[in-house]
Amino acid sequence: MCDGNLNVVEGHTICVCPYCDTQQTVPSDSSEKKVNLFNRANRLRSDSEFDKAASVYENIVAEFKEEAEAYWGLCLCKYGIEYVDDPNTGKKMPTCHRTSYDSIFDDKNFDQACEYADSDALPVYRAEAKEIDRLQKEILEIAKNEEPFDVFICYKETAEDGNRTKDSVLAQDIFEALASKGYKVFFARITLEDKLGQDYEPYIFSALNSAKVMLAIGTRFEHFNAVWVKNEWSRFLSLMQNDKSKTLIPCYCDIDAYDMPKEFSRLQGQDMSKVGFIQDLVRGVGKIIPRGSGGGAGGQTVIQVTGQQAVEPLLERAFMFLGNNDWQAADDQSERVLDIDPHCGRAYLVKLLVQYNCRREEELANLSIDVTESIHYKNARQFGVNIEQYVRKAKYNTGCRLMADCSSYKDLKTAKMHFEETYDIENSPEKLALCEEKIAEADEITNDLQRVYGSFDPDCHTENNEALTNVREMRKKIETTYPKFVGGKIKEPWSPAPVAVWFIPLGIGLLVFAFFALFKPMVFNEEYIDANNDYSALIAYAAPVISIIVGYVGFAGVRKSFSILKLILIIVVSSFLSNIIFGAVFTKLLFNSLQTIGGFCIAIGLLLVAISALLITLYLKKSGFIKRYYRDSETLEKLAATMKNKREAAILAELAKHPDFKQSFLEECVSEALATYKSALGVLPNPASDSSEPEYS
Repeated sequence: MCDGNLNVVEGHTICVCPYCDTQQTVPSDSSEKKVNLFNRANRLRSDSEFDKAASVYENIVAEFKEEAEAYWGLCLCKYGIEYVDDPNTGKKMPTCHRTSYDSIFDDKNFDQACEYADSDALPVYRAEAKEIDRLQKEILEIAKNEEPFDVFICYKETAEDGNRTKDSVLAQDIFEALASKGYKVFFARITLEDKLGQDYEPYIFSALNSAKVMLAIGTRFEHFNAVWVKNEWSRFLSLMQNDKSKTLIPCYCDIDAYDMPKEFSRLQGQDMSKVGFIQDLVRGVGKIIPRGSGGGAGGQTVIQVTGQQAVEPLLERAFMFLGNNDWQAADDQSERVLDIDPHCGRAYLVKLLVQYNCRREEELANLSIDVTESIHYKNARQFGVNIEQYVRKAKYNTGCRLMADCSSYKDLKTAKMHFEETYDIENSPEKLALCEEKIAEADEITNDLQRVYGSFDPDCHTENNEALTNVREMRKKIETTYPKFVGGKIKEPWSPAPVAVWFIPLGIGLLVFAFFALFKPMVFNEEYIDANNDYSALIAYAAPVISIIVGYVGFAGVRKSFSILKLILIIVVSSFLSNIIFGAVFTKLLFNSLQTIGGFCIAIGLLLVAISALLITLYLKKSGFIKRYYRDSETLEKLAATMKNKREAAILAELAKHPDFKQSFLEECVSEALATYKSALGVLPNPASDSSEPEYS
């Protein structure tokens, strides 16, 4: 911080400076090569040669990938941090010469510094970062209230002898020429003259970000490369990479064009020694930033604004709103632009940035979302905005996030696709290789789970094949016989059984009646009954009635619908009919035909008994068939349940080998393995069922 030498204790990562009494972080070890590299980088940074210092820190990082102090040095260079004395306390305090919209807490180098720092250095880094972040916010707060500039003049003000440089004089001539044409020009000598005693950085930062043109003035090679001159034009060049509307024009005099910095080699320079240079320069600026001439005492000239000229101020305001995190205002401005020019790609870019809460397009590269699906991205690309470099970085980040999260097989496939599309970014090849390893491991998990399912399938066990086949055949027969067989249950197992209960007593009653008709025909004669007072006639007459009553009782018992009222009704009706039929018809009219009637009744009775016997036999056979099905089915269900428990234990043991995968991902592997296994068995999945296996497999 104060350019003094630090006395470092071997193995320590922090020490106290004996000169400024500040606690500072140091490299993790003091090998000679590392110390020399750090000393060189620190000297360059102390001299505000931030770009050169950053390149040395990059060399350190390339060789010592876990050196936290090198990543911290890159942070200090990015934000142009210089330590100066606090006039109140005398302690070293950071000042910022390279303000950025990015917070230091979002910087990847700061993340790396914290990741590799030990427990002693980490609090120091975070404390310094908080102070830098506070300083950044103060600068941004001041800068957002500044009016935008059209042109920024970059030059060296003071020569080594303390006098004003020739560059400064030429720059002022250019300033006055542009200002007279109505341009707002940042010229430090005049623009900052009312800012004495204040930090210049907020105003320089605001001007660099808002200006569309920078004029880099130089009359000597070393003037172009003076620390603060280079700091300004190098920052503007960085902004040009992300904003194609910005232009840097080198203006040289008394030197050869080839003696300018190599960074200007692709830029069209202007020779200030030529006659009419200023007029040519003003005209060239006018082509980049159209302005109407006018002002002064002579009044104003009315300017007719074209569509493009009308949208530029609106777009500029939209980007300023983005810089202030005012997303709604930025979106409103973009809508105004699109009302004027519906083909304005930069307006769609603003809407894209608003969608993802980014202050400028570079921040798209920090996202972990594939923005190519956004309609605003598609429109911006269609109408000429090229942000592919940031989108590709976002895809790379998305791939990293999906692979780290690893919540599903689909995520791994998507991550692989993103790494393939961004193969040339950072360590994307290594990430792709790692992703393919994870996919291969996932496939291996699925294959192992398929083998687990197969090894516990009853079909694969010889001793169960025959029993399983029989059960399946029985089930098929039952389903054919009983269409209402659902869920392994039969609502009405054998409907002819109640009929058989009717037929047996009715057949017996007819046989009894026939016996008396054939062997004791006189029982049907009234004279016989009166003379002998015999019960045989009563039996003959009552047999059909009794058979009807017994049949009803049996039928009602089978159907579980017994009713006393129905029984009484059946007794009365059957007795009445019996008296009429047997008392009147047989006794009076058909007495002479008893032989024929008896034979007919024997035939009917035997037929009814035979039918009943056949029905009961079939019922018993079917009942036994169904009972055997349920018994065998239950046995196999118990076997399947036992095997399922063993299979699930085997699955858990298999999954326990892969604790690095998330539970949701492993569950997906189980489902995939089961689906593949069912497909191999020819079992179609049932959408209405759960994810369990087929009934017995």
